[in-house]
Amino acid sequence: MTSSVITQHIHPTNPYIKFTSKDIEQSITDRFEQQVLCYPDSLALKDKTQTFTYRELNQFANCVARSILVKSPCGNSPVALLMESRAMMVIAILGVLKAGKIWLSLNAFNPPARNTYILKDSQASVLITDNQCFQLAETLTGDSVKILNIDIFDPPASDDNVGLAITPDSLACILYTSGSTGEPKGVVHNHRFILHSIKGHTNALHICATDRLTLLSPLSHIAAVTAIFRALLNGASIFPYALQDEGMTNLAHWLIHEKITLYHSVPTVFRLFINTLTGTEIFANLRLIHLGGEPVTSLDLQLYKKHFLPGCLLLNNLGATEVGAYRQFFMDHNSKIRETLVPAGFPTEDKEVLLLDESGGEVGENCVGEITVISCFMAQSYWRKSLLTKEAFQYDAVDSTKRMYKTGDLGRITRDGCLVHIGRIDRQVKIRGFRVEIAEIEVTLRTFDKIKEAAITVEKDQYGSERLLAYVAPDNVQHLTHLEIRQFLVGRLPGYMIPELYVLLPSLPLTVSGKIDLLALPLAKQVGHDHDSCGSPPRTPLEEEIKNIWTDILNRDSFGITDNFFELGGQSITAMKFISRINAKLHVELPVRVVFECPTIASLAAFIENEYKGSHMN
Repeated sequence: MTSSVITQHIHPTNPYIKFTSKDIEQSITDRFEQQVLCYPDSLALKDKTQTFTYRELNQFANCVARSILVKSPCGNSPVALLMESRAMMVIAILGVLKAGKIWLSLNAFNPPARNTYILKDSQASVLITDNQCFQLAETLTGDSVKILNIDIFDPPASDDNVGLAITPDSLACILYTSGSTGEPKGVVHNHRFILHSIKGHTNALHICATDRLTLLSPLSHIAAVTAIFRALLNGASIFPYALQDEGMTNLAHWLIHEKITLYHSVPTVFRLFINTLTGTEIFANLRLIHLGGEPVTSLDLQLYKKHFLPGCLLLNNLGATEVGAYRQFFMDHNSKIRETLVPAGFPTEDKEVLLLDESGGEVGENCVGEITVISCFMAQSYWRKSLLTKEAFQYDAVDSTKRMYKTGDLGRITRDGCLVHIGRIDRQVKIRGFRVEIAEIEVTLRTFDKIKEAAITVEKDQYGSERLLAYVAPDNVQHLTHLEIRQFLVGRLPGYMIPELYVLLPSLPLTVSGKIDLLALPLAKQVGHDHDSCGSPPRTPLEEEIKNIWTDILNRDSFGITDNFFELGGQSITAMKFISRINAKLHVELPVRVVFECPTIASLAAFIENEYKGSHMN
C-alpha cells in the first residue's frame, strides 16, 4: 500500500461534548452519576421488555450495590455476574462498581468446568444471577460464594447513591480470555483505563447524548464494556440485542424501529446481517458502523456502500483486551481500498505504536514488524499471574511512566503513518471477535485418553470467516469419531473454541526437531473430514431442504435427520447463518433459539410444520 491510502480527513462531524483529561480523574460511577444529574429523564437503557431512564437505572443500580455490600461489606473483591438478561447485566455492572467491587462476567453457554474455574480463580465473593440462571448459579457456587438473585432480592431501604470514595486507580473489571497454558487468564482493568478508553471513543466518534448505541457483543468481551460506557458516560442510550433470541432477520427492523445511530459488531456478524437485507431498507438514523475484533475486508466496504446512506460512516478498529483500541480507520462512500484488507489506520489518543523485529529493534518504513503499543493506559495485570504480567507488560526505557505491550500482531506502517495489519506472529487467532490461544485447545485435546497427538489450524469458510480445524491422531488403534472428540471438548471449552472440522490421521507429521510440522499437514479437502454413518435419510421435501442447507453451512454431507446440529460442528454463528438461509428460503421468521431447542432435522422440520401449518412456506 502506498501513499494513496485514504487520509483521515474523514471523521464524524456531528456536535458533541468533548471528554477531557480531567474527566478520567474520577471513578466510572462518579462520571455516570454526573450524567444522571444532567439527563435524569432521558432514556438510558432499553431491551425487548424493559426501559430505564437515567434516574431509574441509577436507583436500581444503587439497590443492587447496597445488597452487594450486605453480603460482602469489605474490600475491593470480585463479584461474578451470570444472567440471561443483558439489561440486568448492565444494571448489575453498575451496582458492582458503586459497591466498590470488581465485576467479571460468566457465560451460561460456557461449559460448567470453565465457569467453575473462572469463579474459583477470580475468588469472587458474590455471584449475581437471575431466575433463568439461578439453578446453574447454585450448581457452580455450592456453599463457597454468596448468591444474589437480581429478580427477587429484597430492595434496601434507600435507593440513594452509595457515595463510596472510589479512586480512578481502583480495579473495575476482570475480562477472562483464552490462555496458552490451557486455562483462561483474567485481564484486569481499573476505572482510569476504562474512562480513558471512553474518552478516546467519545472524541473520535463524537458520541453525544442523542446517540442510540447497540450492545451485541457478549458481556465478557471488551467490546461490550466499550459499548456500555460510551453510552452511559455520555448521556446516550444503550440497546442490548440478543442475537440468539431475537435472530438476525429481525435486526434490520430493530435498528430502524429503535432509531439506532451507532452499530457495533465483529465483521462476521455484520456480514450475516447484510445477508438478511433486501436492499429496500432505509437506515435513516444510522450515522456510524463500527467493526472490530476481526479483519475488515474491501468486500465489507462494498457491502456498507450498497446498503447504507452516504451520511453513515464505516469505522475499522484495531485493539486488544490489554490495551484497548490503538488504531482507527474511517471510511465513507468515496473511500477506495486497493488491497483485500482494510488498513488498521491511524493512532488513537495516547497510544503509540512501534514495529519491532525479532531482536527488539524498530523496523523501517513499510517493513513488517511486531506491533508494540506504548502507553500510560493499559491493563493493570493478569489476575493472580504475576510472572505473566511482568513478562507481558514491560516499562518503557525512555519514559518510565509508560509501559510496552507486544500484541503478537504483525504490521507495517506506510509513509503517511497508516498501520497495515498483516496477521499474527504467534498461534493466537480471533474467532468471531474472541481471542483464542490455539495451544489451549491442543492442550485440552491431549488430555483425552483416546488421543495420542493433536494440532489445530485455521481456515476460512465460504463466508470469509475463520474457523478452527482439528487434526487428531488416535491413541493405539481404537476407533474414534469426531462426535466423541467434540463431546469431550463441549464439556471443557466455550463454543467459539470448539473446532468445526476434524481430520483423523494415523500420526501427525513432525519436523526434524520432533515438533508437529503444521506446514506438512494435509489440506482438509485432500483427506476429507471424519464422517460417521449417514444415518436416516430425509423423508419429506422440508427435511431435504434443511439437510441441503446444513450440508453447505457445515461443509459435510454424511449425517441423518436425527443427528445433532451442534455435534456435527454447528455453533452459535453457524446457527445464525442457517436460520438466515431457512427463513429466506421458506419465507418464515424463526428465531435462532429454535436451532438450540430443535437441533435435529427431524425435530426442526416438525416444529416448522406445526408452527406454519396450512401456510405456504415456499
